[in-house]
Amino acid sequence: MIQYPVNGLALFQSTLQQAMQADTLDTIAAHIRDGTVVILKNAIPAAQALHLRDSIVAWRSQRDVVSFSVNTNASGINFHRIDAHPEKSQLPHIFHQHGFGETNSLVPEFSRELLAIATPMLNLQNAVAHTRYSFSMPEVRIKALQYPCGGGFLMKHTHPIDPQGVGLILALSKSGSDFGQGGTTFVTPAGFVDTSAWHDAGDLILFRYDLEHAVGPVDSDTPLDWNSEKGRWTLVLELLSTHNRSEAA
Repeated sequence: MIQYPVNGLALFQSTLQQAMQADTLDTIAAHIRDGTVVILKNAIPAAQALHLRDSIVAWRSQRDVVSFSVNTNASGINFHRIDAHPEKSQLPHIFHQHGFGETNSLVPEFSRELLAIATPMLNLQNAVAHTRYSFSMPEVRIKALQYPCGGGFLMKHTHPIDPQGVGLILALSKSGSDFGQGGTTFVTPAGFVDTSAWHDAGDLILFRYDLEHAVGPVDSDTPLDWNSEKGRWTLVLELLSTHNRSEAA
């Protein structure tokens, strides 16, 4: 079943596995080519998404926060960094970054949990965009972002459409309990789209990678607490070469 709640947005009731079926895949790909933002509702179970979020919190609690003297754009590293409006970034933002560029060095149970979600995401990305990326490639990494309550955000920006073609954003937090306001917005050929009302734990956004997008401030009327687990959490797949070519819109 497909719903079109606003111009420029299509909702599919589909798991990651169901989205790989030929008819569904073709429809999703056509929407993305047209610049329509697609959300797979219940792409994975909400409980699975929230458990991964908790596992990432447990993982970071055992690690030092890296400083900006560490080149986190290098391949093959795992890191946690706190980005409090960093001056070095060309895209103003406030969030926790969790980068996973070497899953083999993670605790096996955590690595399996992470890849159980990220691998079908990457398979879907490859199927939609006709690419052949794998996590064995040094430039491909998994990233989890926590936009904390108290104003976590990401400035509007664009990416080059090539080489990956499509972006994916999986929600790892629950609207109404983990956060109240703030979410991913897009400028589509059909107009402005705010996905906040439809993107919840376990839901996956797919979008044409050159669409202008941003993350609006998360619960900006509350105090910012970097030690809190609250906020909007997302899981994305990133190419290091594309990341370095992102531009403010």
